[in-house]
Amino acid sequence: MSDRMGPQDSAVPALVPLRRARRRISVVWALVANFGGLLVAAMLAIFGFAFWSASENTIDLLRDRSEQNVTQLMLRVREHLDQPRSQLAVMAEQIADGHVSPEKPAEFAAFLRGGIAGVPQLRSIAYFGADLSARSVQRQNGALVPVDGTVGDDPEIIAMIRTAWASRQAGWVSPIFRPIFGQTVIGRGQPVIRNGQVIGVLTAVISIEELSAYVGRIGGELGGTGFILYGPDLVLAHGNAPNMKGRVSEKEPLLSVAKFGDPVLAGLWDERRRRARFFATRPPIQNRTLGIEGETYPVVYAELAGLSAKPLIVGAYVRASEFADIFNRLIFSMIAGFAAILGAIVMAVMLGQRLARPVRRFSEAAALITDLRVGEVKLLPPSRIRELDDQARAFNSMTGALRWFEAYVPKPLARHLLKEGDTRAVESEQRHLSVMFTDIVGFSTWSQERSASEVADHLNHHFSIVNGCIEAEDGIVDKYIGDCVMAFWGAPEKIKNRSERACRAALAIRDALERDNAACRARGDSETRIRIGIHSGDATVGNIGSPGRLNYTIIGDMVNAGQRIEQLAKELKLDDGAATILISETTRADLGPEFAPRSLGKHVLRGRDGEMEVFAL
Repeated sequence: MSDRMGPQDSAVPALVPLRRARRRISVVWALVANFGGLLVAAMLAIFGFAFWSASENTIDLLRDRSEQNVTQLMLRVREHLDQPRSQLAVMAEQIADGHVSPEKPAEFAAFLRGGIAGVPQLRSIAYFGADLSARSVQRQNGALVPVDGTVGDDPEIIAMIRTAWASRQAGWVSPIFRPIFGQTVIGRGQPVIRNGQVIGVLTAVISIEELSAYVGRIGGELGGTGFILYGPDLVLAHGNAPNMKGRVSEKEPLLSVAKFGDPVLAGLWDERRRRARFFATRPPIQNRTLGIEGETYPVVYAELAGLSAKPLIVGAYVRASEFADIFNRLIFSMIAGFAAILGAIVMAVMLGQRLARPVRRFSEAAALITDLRVGEVKLLPPSRIRELDDQARAFNSMTGALRWFEAYVPKPLARHLLKEGDTRAVESEQRHLSVMFTDIVGFSTWSQERSASEVADHLNHHFSIVNGCIEAEDGIVDKYIGDCVMAFWGAPEKIKNRSERACRAALAIRDALERDNAACRARGDSETRIRIGIHSGDATVGNIGSPGRLNYTIIGDMVNAGQRIEQLAKELKLDDGAATILISETTRADLGPEFAPRSLGKHVLRGRDGEMEVFAL
């Protein structure tokens, strides 16, 4: 006989070995990564666009509000200064036309009183003639007081009058300190021209303190701190101006931004204080963001020309923390968005776990089947998801088929095939094996007196005892021959202690039968005694049969010898309890010192030449 299979191999498809994946992830996280990832990506895109849009809208609103504040402040300051200008122009025209004459003191005093009364921001209004004689009305403690006299040696007033007289044009002069008022004022000269000749000069004085109070009121209405700079370095008016008495003088009528006491204005042009801008304004309005004493201040300002000798810089600033409510709402919306994303992830995990549960059950059941523990597999429950329900139905049908398959195919053989992944792993070959035969004593006589069902039940019970002991020692039950069992060790897996395993299985069978017989005696049933023969030697093992029906078995002379040893126990009429166990001399040679078989001498086995020493185990 050839050691290789021929046509049988072509009829059996090779099993494809499963390759272990390099990286494996749970189906839960796979579902989370797909469904949850798509959901989170969509929410992030929507939320990101919404947050970006809200942020841009908020910044645009802040910019528009700041620009409107500065524009409004500029208009109000211009209006505040234009009103005295217009009043002086009207009064000069009335004097030039002769409607009012400085030569009539009482009438002219009433004229001046009416002029200052209509413009509350004026501190004084005066008329100077060619001889520098003065007729004026001053606002003192809320009352309008007429004051007449001469300029005297007041250089600032003289310079303002001469400038207006010489230029024949009205204009504001630089801020000057007036001791009579104890504060700095802004003066404007308006020449009175009759018939092409300057006959006098009208002057008006506005208090810096009054202008600061006005800027403070406007800034408060607009929600910030307003200021007016005279040029880039001098503070003309400030919404929160401190008391200037004792701080300004004829030499220093205006304080510099460094001395004024406002750290924001002091750092306005300091590049080291600049921070990234919250927003960009549109010309002519400009803005800067400053970092002052741990606080951030957006400053918005614009240049107002034509109202003084130097350009006026009108602006306002606020603390960035005053925007907290606006940005807090944005932050809250961002937190709410992330909470929604987190909720979506949690829902995705829960959904993934719910969808993965039947897949996990399937995987666990498949793992049991891989180990050929088909009896431990629980049927998969139905599912509301059609594909999973179809999978459960198909798997349950397959499990039922495998349970029948398990009853016909030895588990060690099936495990070996699954491990190797190829039917070539069980091709016919020569191996050194141990074979066992068992036979029930007096079974033919016993079965004649029983029904077929009783015989079948008895055999099934007996075989379950024998099989359990054989499989516990990794033996393979080859076949049942009536009441006989044929089993072997050493294939398909190679094992070194095959003879010892076979003998341990035989002893375990005897112990199990003795316990079963004790139970039978207690019930009044007949006992079972068997004969066991074990032999070791070379045999051919592999797939034997036709292309349509294969059997993994062993053939050869050693198989026949094993059966003859089992039959020899009948001839010797030994009585070793529930099982008489005979082993060959080759099996005895493979046993360790824990076994103590007794020699029964040499015997000629039926159908064989020569003698063989046989031992009782």
